[in-house]
Amino acid sequence: MSNFSFDYSISPFLKQMRASIKATKYVIREVAVEGKHTLLVARASAGKSLISLRGVCDQIAAGEVNGSDVIYMTGDAGYEDIVEKAEILQQFGIEEVYVDGSYNFKMRRDFYLIMESLIKEKNAKGKILIVDVLRNVSNPMDKREMQKYNESVNKFLLAGGTVITCVHANKYLDNDGKPIPEGTSEVRDGCDCVFLISKNEDDDNAYITMHRDKAKCVVSEKVHYTYPKNAASFNDLFNRCKYVSKQEAENINSQLTSSEDEKQLLLDQPLIDSTKEIIVDLSLTNSNTKINIRDQLTKKTNITFFKSSEILDRYENRFWIVEDSGKNNAKLYSLIPTECKTNFADLTFDEPMPAEVL
Repeated sequence: MSNFSFDYSISPFLKQMRASIKATKYVIREVAVEGKHTLLVARASAGKSLISLRGVCDQIAAGEVNGSDVIYMTGDAGYEDIVEKAEILQQFGIEEVYVDGSYNFKMRRDFYLIMESLIKEKNAKGKILIVDVLRNVSNPMDKREMQKYNESVNKFLLAGGTVITCVHANKYLDNDGKPIPEGTSEVRDGCDCVFLISKNEDDDNAYITMHRDKAKCVVSEKVHYTYPKNAASFNDLFNRCKYVSKQEAENINSQLTSSEDEKQLLLDQPLIDSTKEIIVDLSLTNSNTKINIRDQLTKKTNITFFKSSEILDRYENRFWIVEDSGKNNAKLYSLIPTECKTNFADLTFDEPMPAEVL
């Protein structure tokens, strides 16, 4: 059994170590920092693989990353898709593309062997390893496997490497509508940064928002991408996928929200009309309380009590208002008066206009 050596301390090497630390450099703009481990979490088909590759290739095109330093491994794509991906990556100087089960490559084994080899040969510095997806290397539900994964990644980071791990999300979203990483707490706890990817769509495009969930380095709170819903091929999808600025994302979100509101209004219009009629009728007897309106709307339209209450709340201050003016301060509903403008150009007269007096 070997004895402990006090020469293991890093203190004598601090000046050398400090000199090796550089300014923050991104391998994916605003998201993944060089020398860190970043998780990209999304449900199936949300675009985590696409965004990770588009983001890295954009940095290669910008001269921030060398394509020869990127290693991409996947077990989460079909044969045709992976051939297209490899052809695209080759255009950016990425030659290290590995597919689970192809040409004797096994992700669960070779993921660790690649990092060990790079560390041992002192070639880990500057290397960027993209894992697509985590479950092809390690079982996210197994604490021991995840501890092994995180420990191996941390050694690679200490040697100067960078890791981006794509992670599947649970089928259920959290209370804020964001994805939840599948697996144990070690999945999230063992990395430096986590981004949760959500997707909105219109008729033609998908709009991606990457929400910062954890950060031990300087990354943006939200990052946006967009890509077409109906691309002819992965090559077409990749070429039309693009980073979206904060201002442009706000404009897009405003348009999507407005469009969704309009669609919802069309769906709810029959219920809105029925609610208006009920409010008017109940107002005659001063019984236009929420409970009475809800009960009558439910009975009249055969929807649930919950749906009736939802309609009342959704369109409050838009079609009706609530006032504490009922018995025992009960909340009474009344319609918001509709502004009626007279178009004088459409007015007609029973008698002819008098002649102009000169």
